[in-house]
Amino acid sequence: MRYYLLDASAIVHYYVPSGLTDKVNKLVEQKQRQQSFLFVPIFCIAETYNTFAKYHYRQNKINSKEYSLIYEKFTSDIRRGKLFYQTELNRWHIMNVDYISPIEHTWFTRRPNKENKEEDWYLSTFDILFIATGIELARILGRNNLTLVTCDERIVKIGYALKRLDTKKLREFNIPPETPFPEVQFLGRLKI
Repeated sequence: MRYYLLDASAIVHYYVPSGLTDKVNKLVEQKQRQQSFLFVPIFCIAETYNTFAKYHYRQNKINSKEYSLIYEKFTSDIRRGKLFYQTELNRWHIMNVDYISPIEHTWFTRRPNKENKEEDWYLSTFDILFIATGIELARILGRNNLTLVTCDERIVKIGYALKRLDTKKLREFNIPPETPFPEVQFLGRLKI
């Protein structure tokens, strides 16, 4: 069994067709064949609903009928873990933030924007909690049994950096060496 923790940025492609919809569909097919299990943090559920609303009200990407259908389908898919199993936020997730923050605030903090000018590049608090939730699930399931799936390049970069910290850096940032940093993959590059 393979376990995945999905970010809102990945989940929305299952409901709103895009170039990444086929990737999410493959994860869902695996789930339906009982070859994988799909987790979603509770706060990513709120982010997903908010994204649907943004697509409808602000960006006019989906009309009223589509919005209602998508909203109801997602609601059905999260009810009792039918498709996406909700993980509640707890104190362990909050404590895991301490293992992410030193890297988040010292590595890859700037990037060029569309005009090729430097801009700040950072994770939101929800993004940090997404990784923190992954750490806790990896502690339970085994670090090699869980993959975090996102469409956020910064989450991928920070996840990659965390997984590859050497002993010296772990000590420097006061991170226990047994911390199970899971694999983090960009949805479009996910090997299924």
